[in-house]
Amino acid sequence: PSWVQLSSIFIKIYKEHGFGTKLSDPVTKALIHLIGCLYVDDTDLYVLESWLRSALEVYRTAQQAITLWSSLLSASGGAIKMEKSFWCMIDYSCKNGEWSYAQFKPYPLTIAIDGEEAVIAQRSITDADKTLGVYHCPAGGHAKHLQKMRDSVFEWLGQMKNGRLPPALIWQSYLKQLRKR
Repeated sequence: PSWVQLSSIFIKIYKEHGFGTKLSDPVTKALIHLIGCLYVDDTDLYVLESWLRSALEVYRTAQQAITLWSSLLSASGGAIKMEKSFWCMIDYSCKNGEWSYAQFKPYPLTIAIDGEEAVIAQRSITDADKTLGVYHCPAGGHAKHLQKMRDSVFEWLGQMKNGRLPPALIWQSYLKQLRKR
């Protein structure tokens, strides 16, 4: 509950500074101001505005946005976890009427941690990373998430066969046996 209260204030400040994106509902045409997606300790922030004309302008605005968000966390005693943090630039180009993802020259997106400048990892749009419990990438595809799920199932099955299933998971196996009867 405390994080919900605190992050609500962060969202309000972030929005008042003009960060986030405005999307139009395709059915109702209602304008929605969306700053990102927050769940427990994971946050995806969005930077997209119609007035940003180039990828470089988006990058500069993203740097301002992440600096503000990082400062808000720091003021509350929190911090961005660098090992879980990354960013991605999504841009498009059109050649001969065919749209494709544009190449973006890597720029360092940074935050201050304990007075030192830290560089946030930049990912390609085809790199699948875990966000909010799901492996996905901006270019689409679910292969990495499905592979992680398969690995988890085979690990569980191996533990079942070897009799080394953690006690917390034994009840799940027992329920499956009961359903078969």
